[in-house]
Amino acid sequence: MKNAILGFLFYLLSQAVQAQSGKPAHVPGNWSGEIKLPGRALRIGLEWAGPLIRFHSLDQNMFDIEARQETQAGDTLRLQLPSLRASFLLVPSDSLLTGYYQQGNARFPVHLARQTTPFQKPVRPQEPNFPLPYLSQDVRYQNEAAGVQLAGTFTRPGAAGRYPAVILVPGSGPNERNAHIFGHKVFLVLADYLTRQGFAVLRSDDRGVGESEGTFAEATLSDLASDVGAAARFLKGRADVNPRQIYVLGHSLGAEIGGLAALKYPEIKALVLLAGAAEPLTETIFRQTRTIYAQQGLSEKAISVN
Repeated sequence: MKNAILGFLFYLLSQAVQAQSGKPAHVPGNWSGEIKLPGRALRIGLEWAGPLIRFHSLDQNMFDIEARQETQAGDTLRLQLPSLRASFLLVPSDSLLTGYYQQGNARFPVHLARQTTPFQKPVRPQEPNFPLPYLSQDVRYQNEAAGVQLAGTFTRPGAAGRYPAVILVPGSGPNERNAHIFGHKVFLVLADYLTRQGFAVLRSDDRGVGESEGTFAEATLSDLASDVGAAARFLKGRADVNPRQIYVLGHSLGAEIGGLAALKYPEIKALVLLAGAAEPLTETIFRQTRTIYAQQGLSEKAISVN
């Protein structure tokens, strides 16, 4: 009886602390609404199941972007989106979440309502199902020459051993580790396949993206190649990687970056080019630029001037 009374008192105390801290009740669930951008609204959703939170950009057909509940001040929830370097500041009420979406210095109003139906997601049978049948670790490593710390995911077969390793290098633009493009997690699928075939695989956030330090906009191709070199040195130092079998697989512009890295860093023993350019990079840039201008309706004369 005494234990029951004490338990009840602890329950009342925890409820009082929760009320004082402003922790909202019944926040988990499915929420859908809009981010009000200049001139238009972007439909979004939050899928909240206990500690697991997933962000969906419905209009962009992008689903299952990881969100984390980081801090709370009074009634305000803060959700971090590491791969987007963005966050939500939300105030819950009975069936609404209102607040802001913040990315960099920009801040846009958000209005979400609870929905009772599941989100209709595209079927992606190519994506791995959890639990994974192999080792998967979130890792961090240093590019000492650049003074930046990079973050990624390392996978390898579950059995102990020293495995050949593949570094995945994404194409142009700031990419997070899964190379999330138009709703497809290209590098997640590729890493899953290679790991099941007996390789260790490292896929990383570009510098300045997700959990990696640095500024992507200031990075040259040589800088990005040095990040690949840092990844190779990190793998060489692992006891579960064969240091004589470290390879690079570069996709699109990543083929150019991987080639630069392979020329400079002796840790890299082989190079795979996936959809790389079959011409000098300057020619590719000019050709693609001309195509973009033509699609925008510019005349041949105007394109030649540009």
